[in-house]
Amino acid sequence: MKLSEQQLETIDKVLTNQGVTFVDFKIEITDHIACEVEEMCTNKNIDFEVAFETILKKWSSQLTKRGSLWLSQSYPKIIMEDIGKRMSKEKLISGIPMVLFIICFAFFGLRIKWLDGQVDLLKTIYFVLLGVLIIFGVKLNYRSAKTSHRFLFNRSFIYFSMFSFMFLILNVGLGLLFFLSVLLIRFPFIVRNAIRHEHCIKKLSY
Repeated sequence: MKLSEQQLETIDKVLTNQGVTFVDFKIEITDHIACEVEEMCTNKNIDFEVAFETILKKWSSQLTKRGSLWLSQSYPKIIMEDIGKRMSKEKLISGIPMVLFIICFAFFGLRIKWLDGQVDLLKTIYFVLLGVLIIFGVKLNYRSAKTSHRFLFNRSFIYFSMFSFMFLILNVGLGLLFFLSVLLIRFPFIVRNAIRHEHCIKKLSY
C-alpha cells in the first residue's frame, strides 16, 4: 500500500507537533514511519489511521522531548542524541589538533613572544572572519527552513565569537596562542555546517 500525499502530510504535521522541526530530520523520520505504516497496512490489511497510531506508539520513546542546558532548548530524544554525538565528534576532532598546535607552537622553536607582536594582525583576521560568518549567518537564517546544520552553525558561531574574542583581548602569551588555534581549527567546522545547510536546502528544492 502506497501512502497518499494527504496521509504523508498527516505524518508531517504530527512530527511537527512532536517538535521535529528540522527538515532534514523530518524527511528522514517521515520516510521511516511511512515505510513502516505501509508495511503494516499491507501485511495486516488495516487502515492507515490504525497502523499510524500503532507505529507512532513504537516511536514514542524516540519522539519524547528532552531538555539540555548546552542546547538551551527541548527537542525529541532522537534529535538530541544525534546532535549531541555530532557536537561531541566536532569537539574531539578539533580539540586534539588544537592541543597539538599549542604544544608545537609553544615548545618547538616558535616563540610566543613573536606572537605578542602580531596582535593587530590577529585582530584584523578575527574581524574579517567574523564578518564572513555574519554573512553566512544572515543568509542561512533568512530562509524559513530549519535544519540541524543551521542549528549547529548558529551555536558554533556564538561560542566561536565569544571565546575567540575573549582570548584575543588578553593580547599576550597563551591567550593569543589559544585564539590562533581556534581560528585555524574551529572556523572550518563552522563553515562546513553552513555549506551542509545549503546542500540540504538545495535538495529540498529539487
